[in-house]
Amino acid sequence: EEGKEILLAGDDEVTVDCDLQWTGEAVGNLVKNALDYTDAGGQISVSWECFPGMVRISVKDNGKGIDENDLYHIFKRFYRTSKESGGKQGIGLGLSLAKSIVEGQGGTLSVQSRLGEGSLFTLMLPDCHTRETVKLTEL
Repeated sequence: EEGKEILLAGDDEVTVDCDLQWTGEAVGNLVKNALDYTDAGGQISVSWECFPGMVRISVKDNGKGIDENDLYHIFKRFYRTSKESGGKQGIGLGLSLAKSIVEGQGGTLSVQSRLGEGSLFTLMLPDCHTRETVKLTEL
């Protein structure tokens, strides 16, 4: 309805050792957040790349972006910026949950953003060989 486009980019054969259900929840929360704060006709890209011992998953949008003053707080439970009005649903748990899931698997979740220019969330997961191997296209 809103004409938003989701682009996927990465090697289909890249795998990551992770908890499929929880990692899918984390990535899903990042994509949902990108969709919620990207205007009609916008674009969200999900990409992944393998490095020695590490997999990077990026979720980038060309949406509203996040105010610099809010960047240090967005991963806190129940945090919602004052600029998030406008009928957006949610209680501020998605990003907090995503960060907990990623860190619980020995990874990191970070963000870069500028107001009016969009956001880039970067999820790094170790290749720990202790969980099931999942193709990133399955998330």
